[in-house]
Amino acid sequence: RAMFAHVVQKQRCTAVRPAVYLDGPDAALTKLLLKEGCDPEALMPVNNSASVAAMIESECPNVRCVVNDICRLAARAERDSYGTVWFDMCGVDFGDLRVQELLHCADTKLFTLSCRQIVCSSQQDALCYALVQARESIIEKSLYTGVSGKALNMVFVASKTSTTTAAAAVSHERNG
Repeated sequence: RAMFAHVVQKQRCTAVRPAVYLDGPDAALTKLLLKEGCDPEALMPVNNSASVAAMIESECPNVRCVVNDICRLAARAERDSYGTVWFDMCGVDFGDLRVQELLHCADTKLFTLSCRQIVCSSQQDALCYALVQARESIIEKSLYTGVSGKALNMVFVASKTSTTTAAAAVSHERNG
């Protein structure tokens, strides 16, 4: 969470290009971002549940929560619609996640995957491979293996659209 807060500040997210992320009924990430000095208008928490979105908005009155699936939202976004996006995919089977469909929405993306019952390093390798194949630059990656009641293994990867990929996309959009 602290890294995401740092990225949001560094990317200078705005109301026009907000930070997009999943949040829960306690609005923990939104509260952290606000505490770190992020502009409430630059934040776009996302949750599938309208009742959870209302809880987030009641906890953080100046923040509007979007009711949607974060992957669907990102896939349908225009190029560079967001300042940064954190795909916290702990409840998603990575095999069902089509990473290449999500990458155009922001320059910097963060991914968190849950790896219960799966070797963490294999999941990380698969995610990094998919990102590099899509011409993303890996800017950070880490593994967490531990136990908290039951096995909890997580993969974290941050990527950035490479400059040449972005330039080629803009050129293609202008000429295409």
